[in-house]
Amino acid sequence: MSAIASGVEWGDMVIVSSVIIGAATFLFRKYIFGAKPAQDLTIAQKAAATQKGVNAAVPRKEYDSDRDFVLKMRNAGKNVVVLYGSQTGTAEDFATRLAKDIQSPAVRPLVLDPELYDWQCLASLTDVELVIFVLATAGEGEATDNMEAWFNALASDPESPDDSDIPEFRRADGHELDEDMPLQEISYAMFGLGNNTYEQFNHHARVVDRRLLALGASRVGERGEGDDDADIEEDFARWKEATLPLIRQHLGSSTPLDSGDESAPEPTWKVVEVAAGQQARTKGEFFEGAVVAHDSRHPFAAPVTAAVELTPSADRHLLHVE
Repeated sequence: MSAIASGVEWGDMVIVSSVIIGAATFLFRKYIFGAKPAQDLTIAQKAAATQKGVNAAVPRKEYDSDRDFVLKMRNAGKNVVVLYGSQTGTAEDFATRLAKDIQSPAVRPLVLDPELYDWQCLASLTDVELVIFVLATAGEGEATDNMEAWFNALASDPESPDDSDIPEFRRADGHELDEDMPLQEISYAMFGLGNNTYEQFNHHARVVDRRLLALGASRVGERGEGDDDADIEEDFARWKEATLPLIRQHLGSSTPLDSGDESAPEPTWKVVEVAAGQQARTKGEFFEGAVVAHDSRHPFAAPVTAAVELTPSADRHLLHVE
């Protein structure tokens, strides 16, 4: 009986000893096996670090020429880049239409999706170039998905954007930037899209605008704000009417009327009927190499080959047109 009891006690001691050794090994594993090698942060960890304003915890992104929007703009012979923050496609449509409206031999715009390019290159723009932001506000005052990285870099402190850290911009030419005002050589224009039924109306554009100014950038004209609950098309048209002359002045292609010279002669127009079969031209087609996309806002000027009155004796006119 004593032999059996002794065997049980010995077995218990082995089990208890194994548990103690295992626990000690786990608690002191860093000292026994060494520290775990550092690894890159996951996407979720990077996002969390950004939200806390600790950008230093995120490894610095290496330069990638394919993601340099300034290089792409210059290689294409452009001097204006239009960046859109769009969730449903409206801001993208506005950006495309804006590029068509400002296009001229001296104003050469390029429309790009910021999600495909690095915000760090923003400081590479010069005073003879321009960036235009067309930014919609998503959800409850949030940045659109394709502008999230840019927004988080500019406003690293979401609770108090004005207290955000200064992002680490860079220039491909190695030019040293001012520590406090790294964007003091760039100019931009801003139009925001929102809905005033939401508490954070146009929050996305307003925050980006404030941060760009705080970092030294110069705004051309006033920040435009479109209200989808009222008449966003009218808001956009009003902003363009006030801002486009200033953009042309900035790029050195203004007319006397743009500069406010009221003594300049008013432009005169002559309406000429286009003969059947003769190709009509629309705005934008006069510029060399221009490609015009025909849609509901820019219809194709098709020649009329036949027009027959179907109700000659009626009070109204009904035409059959070919």
